Amino acid sequence: MHINIDKMCDLWYTFCIIFKSEGESYEKNKFICGVYNACFVNSEKIVVIINGNEINFDQPPIMVNDRVLVPARAIFEALGMTVYWDDAAQTATAVKDGITITITIGDYAVYRNGERIDIDVPAMLISDRTLVPARAVSEGAGAVVDWQDATNTVIIN
Repeated sequence: MHINIDKMCDLWYTFCIIFKSEGESYEKNKFICGVYNACFVNSEKIVVIINGNEINFDQPPIMVNDRVLVPARAIFEALGMTVYWDDAAQTATAVKDGITITITIGDYAVYRNGERIDIDVPAMLISDRTLVPARAVSEGAGAVVDWQDATNTVIIN
């Protein structure tokens, strides 16, 4: 039997969004959304370079809707930030030099010093790691971000 994985991912995505929009808690749909999230594993490696150094992640970066998501703690620490995790709220907070970045799993916003910045791909929990949009959190921290399509590379300075 042949299974079209792209179609399957579309179906899981639709189901996950509908399930979530019915008001169910995150815990009740973690498994379903986890299956959906697994559909975004890339066939090509994505490289992330911060201040000239390639970052090695324990959970590889993924591409979702043309956005690169990376493990939150790893990127924030590579940017020199101190990271805090609120398990009950499913929220990561990173702090450095008067800048506070806050992002919550499933929320389409990142907050910089309390100011909301809309994002089109939310933070996700994959393989027990919080993945966040690399550009959104890096720019929120004051960095400049570039994407090199030919090499699948995110460059952050």
